[in-house]
Amino acid sequence: MKRSRPAPTDSRMKRKFSIPPSTKTFLLLLIYFFGVVLSWIFVEMCSRNTGFADFRLFWGVGDALSRGQVSSIYPRLTDTSFDTTLFNQGVPFLYPPNFAAFSRVFAFLPMVQAYALTRAFLTCSFIAAGVILYLRARRENENAPYALLFFLPALLFFPVQESIGIGQLTGFLYVLSIALGLFFLERQKPMLSGMSFGLLCLKPQPLAAILFAFFCLALFDSAMKRLRLRFFAGFSLVALLNLGAALVLFGWTGILEWAHSVKVWMEFYVWGDRTYFEPYWLICSCPMILGRLVKSLYPQLFFPALPSILSLPALLIELAMIYMLSRSKKLNFSIKLELLLCLVLFSLPVVSPYMRVYDLGVFVIAFWLLFFGCISRLEENQVNGARLVFCVAILFMAIVDFHLVMVPQQLRVEFQHGNLIVGAACLLLWIVYIRFAVITLRK
Repeated sequence: MKRSRPAPTDSRMKRKFSIPPSTKTFLLLLIYFFGVVLSWIFVEMCSRNTGFADFRLFWGVGDALSRGQVSSIYPRLTDTSFDTTLFNQGVPFLYPPNFAAFSRVFAFLPMVQAYALTRAFLTCSFIAAGVILYLRARRENENAPYALLFFLPALLFFPVQESIGIGQLTGFLYVLSIALGLFFLERQKPMLSGMSFGLLCLKPQPLAAILFAFFCLALFDSAMKRLRLRFFAGFSLVALLNLGAALVLFGWTGILEWAHSVKVWMEFYVWGDRTYFEPYWLICSCPMILGRLVKSLYPQLFFPALPSILSLPALLIELAMIYMLSRSKKLNFSIKLELLLCLVLFSLPVVSPYMRVYDLGVFVIAFWLLFFGCISRLEENQVNGARLVFCVAILFMAIVDFHLVMVPQQLRVEFQHGNLIVGAACLLLWIVYIRFAVITLRK
């Protein structure tokens, strides 16, 4: 007689469906070696083909401020004067006045030397953030391998490398500031942590959601209640310094002119009939992608506020999840903090009305926390949720990397609607992570 096999137990089923840490690390290692070689080629293509790109704006504004030409930075734009002022006079109309004040540091050297120095600084920012997050991982897990240090700059190869190549400050303003904020907060230095998060005021896309997350933690988590006054004092100090610099250099009139410039750009070039250089494939904001689709397919149904309205359901879901996670009694402070930060960062393309593909470099922090932080250890209890979110995250990295390899600006290949794939990948990753957070709350 054949012996009947015993039914698999729950623990055996969990072992069957879980991803071993060695396999997960091996998959990331394959992506790492694939991306490192191509991404540095991509940096050279990007910097060679774009003529200093965004860095030219930063340096031009800093140079204008150094020469006392404040009025040329935010001139009174109209639909007819827009083409003659943008780029020709170094007008960074989309960047707020506090960032324009900060850009003065770029103009101490000639543009070529300043560009080289900025690229080196941004590379060092990613490396420094990797060291900080590695030290944090070592504190949580004494067996964390040194190889983890090398994953941070390459977790999102092309968004990271493009941001370096065109002089975007994602590595400093997003990745390093958030890594420092986590490091200081968990070492009971909340004022320094708040000051680190305050750097987000210079590029404030994720700022509102992060502030709301910390506000909820301050209300409902006992560990954060003891630190909240000093944390928000540090953040407020940096925010006031930003406002003060903007007022000193531009005054209220200059700030209002900047707001008017953004309004002109949105009316005449984003949603208007005039053609603007904004490439369709570079947009990864889901509300803007949907808005452009409606505008092209059903123009009679389109109106400028539509993208913001489309983002409202996702925004409400995010706020509800932040509230529930912050009130949880089952999760410790570190896990709450990581879950909330990942939720906020993964939701940016879904709720933000304007976001470009290279801004996805902010996902570096979320992916580090997902693969190597406290969240990765939840896999033992939430096997199905963890496994799915890990697989979707790896798929997302591959999609974004291939999309940016094919951008027409670099390789002259027409791939104008690749952003639809990237937008769908962003939405899928956010939905899967929401599911993972719900499973975590139920356990």
